[in-house]
Amino acid sequence: MERRGDLLSFEMHWLVRYARPLRFLLIADLLCMIVGSALSLLDPLVVKWLIDVALPSHTLRPVLSGTLIFCLIYAASLGINYLASFLSCLVTQKMVFRIRMSVLRRLHVLPAQYRRDCQVGDTLYRIEQDVDRVAELSGDILPLTIQMAIMGVMVLVTMGVLNWHLTLLVAPMLPIFYLLQRTYAGKLKEAADNAQHQSGRVNAL
Repeated sequence: MERRGDLLSFEMHWLVRYARPLRFLLIADLLCMIVGSALSLLDPLVVKWLIDVALPSHTLRPVLSGTLIFCLIYAASLGINYLASFLSCLVTQKMVFRIRMSVLRRLHVLPAQYRRDCQVGDTLYRIEQDVDRVAELSGDILPLTIQMAIMGVMVLVTMGVLNWHLTLLVAPMLPIFYLLQRTYAGKLKEAADNAQHQSGRVNAL
């Protein structure tokens, strides 16, 4: 367990080293994700106000105002989410370039025995596919994971505002989903590693 923790720490340190020059883009991407998620959660609150307040007033002005606010929030949410997607793609591609150049420089100084033992196709697969997966982790998956955690809290707050009775009924189900994820995470990782290994062999062949 300690060795696994040390390995994970080393991997995270290695990933942070490549992501550090892109930290401002990562922060901007994360902020856009959070703001876009918050705006998308305002939609049901505006609809609730329209149904509970604007429509029962039997006047046109609050209905038009609520509809305009809803449309503005929706348009802003689309724009910010598009910007977040663009920043995620930009960070991912920059990470791909940095890691791939580092791998190529490393290949140039490896001994002849490595070139004799490893097949060219497998090496090319590592440079192309594995680098893409690692770059996606820092440029897309990690910010998205943080966004989902923050959005989960926002969703619970929004649900509490809309109907706290239903929120209390749903909230106890969340630990069950977490336990299921923990149960199958190891098997999924093992299957993914095996798939990567087999793909490398196929590419080498």
